[in-house]
Amino acid sequence: MAMVIMHYFLGFPPYRSGGLTRYCMDLMETQKNKGDKVIALWPGQISFISKEIHIKKRKNIKNINNYELINPLPVSLDEGIINVKEYTKSCNANVYKSFLRKINPDIIHIHTLMGLHREFLEATKKLKIKTIFTSHDYFGICPKITLYRDGCACVEDHGCRDCIRCNQTALSLRKIQIMQSSLYRNIKDSFLVKKMRKNHRQNFFEEKSDKMPLLNEKEVNYKAREYRKLRNYYVDMLQKMSFIHFNSSTTKNIYEKYMKLPENEVITISHKNIKSDHKNANRKKDNKLRITCLAPARPFKGYNILIEALDKLWSSGNHNFILRMFNAVPDKREYLNINEEGVYAIRFETYYVGYRYFSSAKYMV
Repeated sequence: MAMVIMHYFLGFPPYRSGGLTRYCMDLMETQKNKGDKVIALWPGQISFISKEIHIKKRKNIKNINNYELINPLPVSLDEGIINVKEYTKSCNANVYKSFLRKINPDIIHIHTLMGLHREFLEATKKLKIKTIFTSHDYFGICPKITLYRDGCACVEDHGCRDCIRCNQTALSLRKIQIMQSSLYRNIKDSFLVKKMRKNHRQNFFEEKSDKMPLLNEKEVNYKAREYRKLRNYYVDMLQKMSFIHFNSSTTKNIYEKYMKLPENEVITISHKNIKSDHKNANRKKDNKLRITCLAPARPFKGYNILIEALDKLWSSGNHNFILRMFNAVPDKREYLNINEEGVYAIRFETYYVGYRYFSSAKYMV
């Protein structure tokens, strides 16, 4: 039986990219191909004039009904958050109620809390629409989304006092406003903007935390209290979900430390945007071990540990391996094979269980 499925995510490519976007596109296309009606809502521009939120219909993309949320809350991505009040502003819930009554979804799949008002989930509760949240990262618990600092997992944040240091380099609200504008969407892939973005993102390879800003104890306590309020705001949103789909048992265990979980299940996820290199499929085997890493080359993804181990292996004289990366890396290696445009084939499947539906990908062999 066909369903009306709404997804809330960061937006369509090329405006947004990364694993979350790929996964959402794969899932929406798969559902559309199965005969379901698919609707996408994403956080768009923040007006420089009017502050009233509304939802604007945009041109369909791949037969997916496309709606832009105008004047959402700021979208910080992984840059961090400084001004907590701007990320927890309330809005008129009737805007969301009217939209949901109009599209009448059977289920809403939320892939991120970024840009979304808490009133949206209050509206789904009142309208008795089931919601499922997929945990693509730790946003909501950690403003920087990674729960990673100083080269290791953030197990203890000292009542969010450590959040002050981690988030002090967050983008200003004006920069975020520009990055969410329709103008930026149109020039994002221009040579100059790509160069500026690459220079900015290169610093993320180092994952260094700056020193604690010079604040007195009263200021530190105030800021830590604000970050605790921010976490509580998002935890309240998460607890309003009908169901949480965790991408790993580790993720579930971490979320469980901060909140009482609603009904949930662990199902691993991936994406299908990668196609095998058929041209070279029949090349002569060289008996080398081929290691493929789909994750970004960043410490919180384990890249540093992987490189350290392979460097030692290479230095010992064992050169019988190749590491294939599909993302930019900070330093080249003789054993590295980098293909940022590369693709690798997987089979994508979707499962429905009552009002719940889950997604998974199985590698083709």
